[in-house]
Amino acid sequence: IKSRKGKKVVIGRDARLSGEMISQLVTSTLQGLGLDVIDLGLSTTPTVEIAVPKEKAAGGIILTASHNPIQWNALKLLNERGEFLS
Repeated sequence: IKSRKGKKVVIGRDARLSGEMISQLVTSTLQGLGLDVIDLGLSTTPTVEIAVPKEKAAGGIILTASHNPIQWNALKLLNERGEFLS
C-alpha cells in the first residue's frame, strides 16, 4: 500500500438538505484512509474543479446530484487536474 500521508482531497457540496451529513461522512471516511481533506463547504462545481489543482490535491469530490430531484444526492469525482473521472 502506498503512503497517503500528505495527499489532499478537496470536497464541496450544493445546498441539498442531505449535503452536510454526506459531507461529514465523506470527510470522515477520507481522513480514516489517511488523507487530508480541504472542505470548501457550500460551493459550486466549478469552484471545486478550480480548487483541486490550485491546492495541489490528488483529487476532488463534489456532493451534488445536479438537476435531479432534491431528495437525490451523488458524488462527482475529480482527478488531480480537476477534471471529471469517467
